[in-house]
Amino acid sequence: MYSPNSKETQLIARLTTTGIEVDICPETGGIWLDKGEFILLSKKRHLTEQLYGKYYTYHNSQGHPSPRTGEAMRCCSFKDIAQFEECPTTGGLWFDKEEWDKVLKWSPLLDYQLIEETSNPSSQSEKSLPNLWWQTAKMVVLLNGFFVLSCFGISSLMEMETNWGGFLFISLLVSLFSYLVSPWIIDASLFYLYKSKENALDELPLSLQNFIEEIARKNNIKHPRISLIYDGAPQAFTYGHTPNNARIVISTGLMKILGPKELEAVIAHEVGHAVHWDIAFMSWAQLYPTLFYHLFRSTLPSNGERDAKAGGISAFAYFLYVASEYLTLALSRIRELHADRFAAHTQGNPALLSSALVKIGYGLVHGFSDVPSPHKHHSKKQFEALNIMGVHSTGSLMMPPKAKDTPHDPESLKQVMKWDMWNPWSRWYELQSTHPLISRRLNYLAQQSKSLGQKPYVDFDLKQPESYWDEFAIDLSIHLLPMLALIGLPISQIIFHFFHLLVGTHMESWQVILTAIDLKEAVHVPLAFAGLGFGLMVRTYFQYPLKHFCEMSIAALLKKVKVSAVRPTPCTIRGKIIGKGNPGSFFSDDFYIQDETGLIYLDHRSPLSIWEFFFGFVMTPRYIGQEVEVTGWYRRAPVPYIEVKSLRCLDDSQPMVTTYVWAWSFFASACILAASAYFWTVG
Repeated sequence: MYSPNSKETQLIARLTTTGIEVDICPETGGIWLDKGEFILLSKKRHLTEQLYGKYYTYHNSQGHPSPRTGEAMRCCSFKDIAQFEECPTTGGLWFDKEEWDKVLKWSPLLDYQLIEETSNPSSQSEKSLPNLWWQTAKMVVLLNGFFVLSCFGISSLMEMETNWGGFLFISLLVSLFSYLVSPWIIDASLFYLYKSKENALDELPLSLQNFIEEIARKNNIKHPRISLIYDGAPQAFTYGHTPNNARIVISTGLMKILGPKELEAVIAHEVGHAVHWDIAFMSWAQLYPTLFYHLFRSTLPSNGERDAKAGGISAFAYFLYVASEYLTLALSRIRELHADRFAAHTQGNPALLSSALVKIGYGLVHGFSDVPSPHKHHSKKQFEALNIMGVHSTGSLMMPPKAKDTPHDPESLKQVMKWDMWNPWSRWYELQSTHPLISRRLNYLAQQSKSLGQKPYVDFDLKQPESYWDEFAIDLSIHLLPMLALIGLPISQIIFHFFHLLVGTHMESWQVILTAIDLKEAVHVPLAFAGLGFGLMVRTYFQYPLKHFCEMSIAALLKKVKVSAVRPTPCTIRGKIIGKGNPGSFFSDDFYIQDETGLIYLDHRSPLSIWEFFFGFVMTPRYIGQEVEVTGWYRRAPVPYIEVKSLRCLDDSQPMVTTYVWAWSFFASACILAASAYFWTVG
């Protein structure tokens, strides 16, 4: 965005100590606030909103052009206190420096302190790239070593010869069966459930056809079978058994938003998966979680086993299952980076894939196309395993729309990448994903560009101004509180009985002591569930604040860095519903909403899944294309979205949508507390 005072001067994004991003003119010191940011800066938002409405005065005169739309802003004031300008379309506010200083002196409620942001020195010199084959090998060794050590650990705990051969045989059968039938299941799904076409090579541009034939020839594989999904949502994925029977599926939406070279980069990424045997490789890696899951099921205590040792063995087996899943996900993320590198190497220009990733994940997901018809046949499914983005990488239009071949401004991209790079929650979600976050993929591609002596598409060189680990620690504690209470209280009781027996009976073997502990007597079950109810009550209180749903713009929400699934921002936005949240599903109950500043995902939830199913099938099409007002909670996990509290059509042509998940959460936790108190009383 450019300064209203000068068409040549770009506004600079700056963070405040409260995590609100504002835009400053470097020449004049003027400040641009997107709609709602004035309220977000306040210590007492409800009071500030009242004062704003009381002192706001509109003057019938025009001011400077709006940084967002370029149209003339209208002159306004806070009575005789300060002058400012307001964008009539977006609701953004522009203050000259002198006027903003007057506002700060007038209202002590505003918490406005800028954080100094600096850049790390960026080097264009060639650097050796990380050896992804070596990283894959290390992860494979770690996975196998983890398996061997786990075998010894479980065998030692069980004091018997564990039937590892049987578990391995069952897991091998399950993985092999899944590997063999999955491609045929996906074939059938595409044919019967989605509007698609097999063997659609002839519908691709001639240049792309030639590229696919050339890349197959160079890598000595058979020509991959191309399927086309007729849907506006950008999607690409590959599946199959071997490189020679790989299928690549792309959507018409992907072809619409990407330029020819960017589309080739996405195809090359999918071919990279096939060439590297990633489909078979990840099927083998999934063998270990499958094995540990069957082991966990086999070690669950039977009705007659009440000793702590049996429960401990089962808990340890479950830990092994979870740990093996995380190791497998880490291996999958390495394979994604390797496919990215293959695509960049094939084209000799990593910036092409970077541009495609930005358009799909940061800039043009599902959006800024014509409003779809309510009767349109949708056809998209989230194939996370080997698709271009992964489930957690898409969901919000965080950049202004651009033409196919127009690159995004690097400085604007850096602002979008801040949450991914700085907020610890991004690492938390990435650990649970098959795909790296887009920002990390862009950084890897930037390294590859430098190694080739090329300018990176974007080089994130901003220095983190402060630590966000304190907020993360609080959020994570609240997020895990119910499970910590449910599990931690029984464990603490078992530990107490363990040391009581250790001191009182002088037993020497810890295994004998654990066997002697009767779980029915040692663990006070009502206390554990009381802890669960209390933890759920506290978490619900933090996750669903019920005050101050201030009217804001999507742009103002997207610039918040200090936000998570646990720490939301209550908000009210107005815009147009442009489509379903998942365009590939008849039963999607979510939406995408667009205002004058951006596009964001609307998450409609219900305590009963069957109601979500019904709402998506029957009600959702009625709201597409409607101008609405949405009240809800803005979250990021890691994709920005708004959880809907209420949705109202501005013309009242459709029934108002109200959700009660927040009320159900309070009610459920209260019921658990009441039941715990009852059973505690009756024993």
